Amino acid sequence: MLGYGSETEFRQVDIQTLYVDPGQRAAGIAELKKHGELRNYELKLRTRDGGVITVLENSRAVEDVDGVVRYYEGTLTDITGRVQAQEALTEERDFTSAIIGSAGSLIVVLDPDGRIIRFNRACEQTSGYVFQEVSGRAFWDVLIIQQEVQPLRDLFAKLRQGSDAIKHENYWQTRSGELRLIDWSNVALRDSTEPPSTSSARVIDITDRRRAEQNLRASEQRYRDLFENANDIVYTHDLQGNFTSINAAGERVTGYSRAEALRMNISRIVAPESWPLSARGSMGSCGRGAATYEFDILAKDGSRVSLEVSTRLQLEDGRPVGIHGVARDTTGRKVAEEKLES
Repeated sequence: MLGYGSETEFRQVDIQTLYVDPGQRAAGIAELKKHGELRNYELKLRTRDGGVITVLENSRAVEDVDGVVRYYEGTLTDITGRVQAQEALTEERDFTSAIIGSAGSLIVVLDPDGRIIRFNRACEQTSGYVFQEVSGRAFWDVLIIQQEVQPLRDLFAKLRQGSDAIKHENYWQTRSGELRLIDWSNVALRDSTEPPSTSSARVIDITDRRRAEQNLRASEQRYRDLFENANDIVYTHDLQGNFTSINAAGERVTGYSRAEALRMNISRIVAPESWPLSARGSMGSCGRGAATYEFDILAKDGSRVSLEVSTRLQLEDGRPVGIHGVARDTTGRKVAEEKLES
């Protein structure tokens, strides 16, 4: 164990030099004298080649018939491998703990009964609870609203039965009573035991994202309502002049249905003499931003319609992709102006 070639060689060694920490030897001797034995006393010893091993000492005092200690006997068990494995696990655990603790994502670790055993800083910040308050408590008794408790229990049962990672959404109720929408990714953490020894959940608070999505949908709906119900023509076309959208007012004024318009180029409806002006106006919006100008179009029934048009460039990722236009039918006004002039 210590690397010596023979008992004779070993007996020549100063026993004090074997102890890495002389204090361990002194403490062991004191314990042995006081109680007459040592049980599973851990200490570090130096080997012949200068290495260090960890051993467990079990020893006792041997007395004569008069109760006088004649000598000590005992055994040493080399536990170096076990200690190194424990130290490696401890180092890994500490490293993992540091990562979990500082992670931006919410991370919760539960025991097989759903009790909280890890609750990182991000969880504390979102929930308003500190780990000491929730440690050892069933997760659904702390943060889950009543109507979602049973579905969460059912999901947890699936994990215990060996299910793969499960994703789902539910609400956390914070200390202040606020409901936060949470996106979960749950996985069972297995060792050599069955069922799983723990389960871990990576959690993302998507409350603000979901609100933003809802606001965006509401904004899009408002835009669609404005687009469809506007009295003015609202349209878009690509940089080649092909219509990509047109509202109900555009259908009414031009006489073309939306399906027909989306197969047309704007050049088909612009009056021939107005085309240079229309083209310059579109190019102007490409160069200056918004541009306002007038031109005539020919409706499906052949009638002439005068329009006052405002156009601007459409951008995607900073690149021009088309033209957005708003056109007002000024035919009636022009007819009235001509009558007054005559």
